[in-house]
Amino acid sequence: MRYKYRIGFVSALLLLFTWAAWQARDFAELAQFFPLYISVGAVILLIIQLVMEIRASIAAPSAGGEDDGLEAQMLERIPAALKYLGWFFGYILLIYFIGLMAATALFLLGFLLMEARMRLLPALVGVVITVLAINLFGDVMKLYWPRALFDLWFW
Repeated sequence: MRYKYRIGFVSALLLLFTWAAWQARDFAELAQFFPLYISVGAVILLIIQLVMEIRASIAAPSAGGEDDGLEAQMLERIPAALKYLGWFFGYILLIYFIGLMAATALFLLGFLLMEARMRLLPALVGVVITVLAINLFGDVMKLYWPRALFDLWFW
């Protein structure tokens, strides 16, 4: 049973990166290199991982009792996984509504205070350094970050 989940997960990632590589072919010539090469590299590594998982599932003896423990462990971890999924989608929504820089600052501050339980001053220092690094990276690479639905004049 354990290998069924692993094989399913690796297969889902394989489909995702195959689709990403296929989509990258339609990008402008200079814009397609990075996503295409990352996707092709991931596909190669995922095929290797899939073969290893299938071989391990064939070689492993089938034990019925360990499946119940695995199911219980998975059910136990679902709330934590959903919480982090919520953080992720919250960040995406923040980017949509207020833009990348403001969303990154708010998300990172909230995450560091609530999840990492950092004190306010170190969290603020981390946020300032992160936002400055993203701005510097964007200026050097001449990147245009996603626009916000509600464009904040001060950001």
